[in-house]
Amino acid sequence: MRINFFDGIAANENKIVPRINYGFSFLDEMTGGISQDDFILIAAYSGQGKTSFAEMLATNFALQNKRVLFYSLESFNNEIAVRREFAEIRKQLFNKRSPLSTRFNMRSWRAGEYEKDQLYQLAKKEAHGKIIENTKMRNINIFYRDTSEFNIEHLQKSLQEVKFEKLVDVVIIDHLHFFDGYENQNENVKIKKLCNQIRDLGLLYNIPIVLFGHLRKREKKSDIKVPDMEEIHGSSDSYKQATTVVTFSHAFDRQSSTENSFPTYFRVCKDRFNGSLNRYAVCVNYSVIHNNYQRQYTLMDCKKFGTEVEVVENIPAWCRNHTHVI
Repeated sequence: MRINFFDGIAANENKIVPRINYGFSFLDEMTGGISQDDFILIAAYSGQGKTSFAEMLATNFALQNKRVLFYSLESFNNEIAVRREFAEIRKQLFNKRSPLSTRFNMRSWRAGEYEKDQLYQLAKKEAHGKIIENTKMRNINIFYRDTSEFNIEHLQKSLQEVKFEKLVDVVIIDHLHFFDGYENQNENVKIKKLCNQIRDLGLLYNIPIVLFGHLRKREKKSDIKVPDMEEIHGSSDSYKQATTVVTFSHAFDRQSSTENSFPTYFRVCKDRFNGSLNRYAVCVNYSVIHNNYQRQYTLMDCKKFGTEVEVVENIPAWCRNHTHVI
């Protein structure tokens, strides 16, 4: 498409681009949120909470009255609802100061091991009431794999259907490495093609897409604390297609000052409109009780390819929820 420069200026005059908030202070303050033409890649090490974070994002979008299509390709059927119920019951158990709250776990809960506990029964009832009250959660539609295969053609077909019916404002895909197809090609080529096609679908249907993926397996001798996008599993073309790239990992080197909280590093490795963000990371507490990340965070400088971090002294203007104590 060829557009004259001044025609482009005229077309953009008085044009307001709507934004969707991530619902996490550190990401909204750093990036300004999500626009309709964004393709966002979020990556973490295996077992460090990608699906949980995707679920939190879906909830945050729904609370803004945005219609969410959530492709949970790794999950068993109805897993996202199960996770939500578990988290809400755990929150109620903590609120009641039940001794069960500190040993409440998913496997035992699903096996029915807590059914005879009276406080559990009360917490369960209140949790169900809270979930039902939150009618905005109806904005989330979840797609689970109902066949042994899910490829880019399946994604295109389902996006076409929901876009035609005007049922979607934002798409979450969890995650990239669970797509099928391109079996006769090496993994890097497969990931490159998938990212290109997913990006094209977002532009075609004018829908922002948040795509989750793996970071490379961390070597035992690795000193990396805050991963850069070079650590994303697969071809570098995966992050070249993205407008925003975010990585996160457990902050094993830091202690939380808050009980039942665990520090996590987040890094905006790439942002189309602000290339300076890559120098920063944030350390933010994940609250087990609230199943969410806290509003306040510590802004850090990344040094030596993410192997060293230190608290920023000169806080940038966009950083409004920085604290030296997490």
